[in-house]
Amino acid sequence: MGAQQSLSKEDVQHFVDTTYFNAGQVRTLHKIFCEVAAHKEVEKEENELGDGKDGGGAVKALIGTLSAPLEHAKKHGGKDEASIQKKELQLALGLKQPLLVERMFSLLDQDRNGKISFAEFCNTLSAFAEEAPDLEKTKLSFRLFANQQGEITHRELAEMLAAVSDEGTLDFSTEEAAAVVERTFEEADLNKDDKIDFSEYCRLLKAYPAVLKNLSINLQLLPEEPLIGDEGART
Repeated sequence: MGAQQSLSKEDVQHFVDTTYFNAGQVRTLHKIFCEVAAHKEVEKEENELGDGKDGGGAVKALIGTLSAPLEHAKKHGGKDEASIQKKELQLALGLKQPLLVERMFSLLDQDRNGKISFAEFCNTLSAFAEEAPDLEKTKLSFRLFANQQGEITHRELAEMLAAVSDEGTLDFSTEEAAAVVERTFEEADLNKDDKIDFSEYCRLLKAYPAVLKNLSINLQLLPEEPLIGDEGART
């Protein structure tokens, strides 16, 4: 299912049925997707959704950034079978750290073919919708931190904190970041094998429910197109 200039009613209904977005939000996401795929430039002041200190979390910052070109996107369509490649995603998100680009691209590129289709884009972001089950948010957020073996080591966590700090999302000194890593492992690494597996990660997030809340996309940042007979989101 490519990213053509407009989605058919059947395509929209498919995403309504299989994601946690309603029809208006699916159409809006499609326009954002086409904008990024078409290499459109975004003004810096539009591209920055605050300084990341409002408790919105990385995912809200992501969707805010992708929503920035919405007004311009309304005037432009994509080409058939449009896709987003790594460089386009990096430019759209305004990221400079390769680690964050790689991890974000890996989340979205579900079939590992080196490009992101609209289906992958919509399906992945759906897991971060407020209506999505906590387990879906937990699985995707774990993949953001974990290595290819499905584990979070001291090194992975330290590198991610350093990358996020360098992007300006968090303000950690080297000593503060090291302390966060140590405290996290003291609390989460129950079997003391110097790595955090998925079950340990799940227990950690259950102890801090606000983390999952901050991993939810604020759908108010996705204004809905006025549609007649708009289908509701999946329940």
